[in-house]
Amino acid sequence: MSDKRSDEDRLVARAASCDDDAFCALRDRYRQHLRVLIARYAPTPADLEDIYSEIIARLLADNKRALRNWEPTAPFAAYLTTIAVRHCLNWLDRNSRHPRTVVLSAGGGDADEREMLQEMIEGDEDDQPDRIVARRARRDAMHRALMELTDSDRLVLALRFDQGMTGPETGRALGIASGAARQRIFRALRRLAIVLAERDEDEFLLTGR
Repeated sequence: MSDKRSDEDRLVARAASCDDDAFCALRDRYRQHLRVLIARYAPTPADLEDIYSEIIARLLADNKRALRNWEPTAPFAAYLTTIAVRHCLNWLDRNSRHPRTVVLSAGGGDADEREMLQEMIEGDEDDQPDRIVARRARRDAMHRALMELTDSDRLVLALRFDQGMTGPETGRALGIASGAARQRIFRALRRLAIVLAERDEDEFLLTGR
């Protein structure tokens, strides 16, 4: 274990033991990490501040249970990212007046995942105006379809594609084997594809197109 990791382990352990100085040091160390992460989800700067405050409160809740539950099988940053992403997704659900801002990028993942996701997001690569409009509509449909997935599916997709974690990193952050993480990613992608296909079929029935 590196000296940096050992220092992190000790800092988290002290913070979890109600050492206020250690908690403040941990908060300051990851403040920018959290704020950059939250900015991908928060519709407004004011919302960013609210979500950030809620995540810090979450780390303090139940006698710092979230800190005590961390096991150093993965870097603390990955564990914290999982907590923060889950909180952001839940916050967006609670504040449904805001449009969902989660955007999955086909630039992440391995070749099979990229191909599957790109087909769902991008469609035809033609740059004609009607194709561009169609791709934008497809992205909007993607956002709506994500809301119909389970919390578990949305979390694993957000970690893999939105946060850019590798398969093994996703597994370690979730406390599961990398093979199990890969299975969860593909199952979530398949369920997302099914929801999108059902939406397309419903739209066809309603519009007669």
